[in-house]
Amino acid sequence: MLQDILLTPEEIALKQEVREFVKREVSSDLIRKMDRDEATQTSSPSRR
Repeated sequence: MLQDILLTPEEIALKQEVREFVKREVSSDLIRKMDRDEATQTSSPSRR
């Protein structure tokens, strides 16, 4: 992709690592909902 030209090798590696994590850990149904802006946060993160 064109914007990848502006990324450092470390940023490209991080982008790939995140993509692989999402494929492994996030359901296809949730990804489709996120694409359609239908996904909502189900629980609030704890505050420290």
